[in-house]
Amino acid sequence: ALVALSTRAEGNAHRPYLTEARIQLQLGCAELAVLRKADIADLRAEIDLQSDFSIPDAEFVGSMRRMNLALAAASGNPAMTMLAQGLIEAEFAVTPTSDYPTRVRARFLSYHVRVANGIAGGRSEDTRAALMELWSFEAERASGATAEEPAVERPPRMRDLRLPPVQRLTPLPE
Repeated sequence: ALVALSTRAEGNAHRPYLTEARIQLQLGCAELAVLRKADIADLRAEIDLQSDFSIPDAEFVGSMRRMNLALAAASGNPAMTMLAQGLIEAEFAVTPTSDYPTRVRARFLSYHVRVANGIAGGRSEDTRAALMELWSFEAERASGATAEEPAVERPPRMRDLRLPPVQRLTPLPE
């Protein structure tokens, strides 16, 4: 509650700071989870739920919240879990629960899978890379600076499909 109150700003301007703090704390949680060979069943359960792209946006956001809480708990450190929980609850209290099209969900899911696989495989560098890329993606998304959607290409017209005339390398005999 103190974290949420101390970072309140107009227009949800504090949310990126909460995300930044959460990711930094989760880097330590993930490192501890790798070192302790943590059970990631809770992470896998949320990944399975997030893999269903037909769930409502609010349910997807709830799953992301639980995923973050499960990562903190996987650290095996009650103090870090408690600190992370405060950040996560404050952040998700102001996280929008709409505007999660399939392409956005797929990006979140890919980072979550990489984090879980890194922990399961004992590869802290993989979890670190996934969390840093997730942070970058979330920062872009919060600022509205995500890359433009690629323009839809028009189908080719028949005249575009015609072969060009063959050029002769030797002159024709006269």
